[in-house]
Amino acid sequence: MTPDKARFLIFDDKEVEIGSITRFLDSRGHEEIGRALTVEDALTVIKTLAEKGESVDVAFVDGNFTEGMRDGSEGLQIATEVRTLLPGVQVIALSSDRQSWSDIPEITKQTSIVEVEKRIRNLPKIRE
Repeated sequence: MTPDKARFLIFDDKEVEIGSITRFLDSRGHEEIGRALTVEDALTVIKTLAEKGESVDVAFVDGNFTEGMRDGSEGLQIATEVRTLLPGVQVIALSSDRQSWSDIPEITKQTSIVEVEKRIRNLPKIRE
């Protein structure tokens, strides 16, 4: 089964990226349940959702939050926290470069948002 409506997190240092992806996914019936513009805020959002027992289907995570960073280590830190505190959540990198820590590494910022949404609809259903 696939989720009719995915509940998603989105973490990126650019508000414009968050806004455009969120608007598109919301228009397709998906629900944003958390966002952050910094690594520290992302970690807080993840911890809070875990403590509340919130269900999450997918987390979109930018690889680099600090200007000049290109190694994806900040995204890896967030992805690790998602996998630790919110097991079963699919992590998709929002990065210009492929990230080995992404569950679907072939998706990059250059991937069409329509293709990304198609992938969300094909995720295994995590919650009943």
